[in-house]
Amino acid sequence: MEESAGCHNESSKDLEGVRNEEDLKVKCLLDDLHLHMLHLIEDEVVLHQELCCQTSRSRMILARVRLQQGSQRTAAEVLVPRWRPYRALCRLFEKSTPWGDVINLRRHPVEAEQGFLQPLTNIFGSIVPVSWRVAKKYWDQSVEYSVECANTRKELLSTMSFIRKLRLRHPDQR
Repeated sequence: MEESAGCHNESSKDLEGVRNEEDLKVKCLLDDLHLHMLHLIEDEVVLHQELCCQTSRSRMILARVRLQQGSQRTAAEVLVPRWRPYRALCRLFEKSTPWGDVINLRRHPVEAEQGFLQPLTNIFGSIVPVSWRVAKKYWDQSVEYSVECANTRKELLSTMSFIRKLRLRHPDQR
């Protein structure tokens, strides 16, 4: 009888050791996930701030050009074809991965026969002002920042969801 009691004590000690080791792994995983979450929050704030700066710069340049030109209508509005469909040079698409969906930006080359429009380089024989080209560059960077920001947000939400699920499975790990 004493042998069976000794065996039971050893197995319960082993079981406690396994639980403690599992608890330690869960705690380490939660710590890593929280640290990763903080880094993602920091990245998202930086990207969002940079996105706001880029769009503000491009808006300011366009406003200055409109003020100098003295017109609210731009030639780009006039040149966009309304009678036939046209395709955008930039497209966003979602790609599913094992850890979540990722948004990718695809830039297409200009091919008029496939429906992609030539970027505005001259208006009625005049060259487009340099400031419009600079504003276009800022807008292009804004699109890239918004895609990065969206992907960071998706990763952040996925990390938060994983932390929540891990806490539900191990309620004693708060």
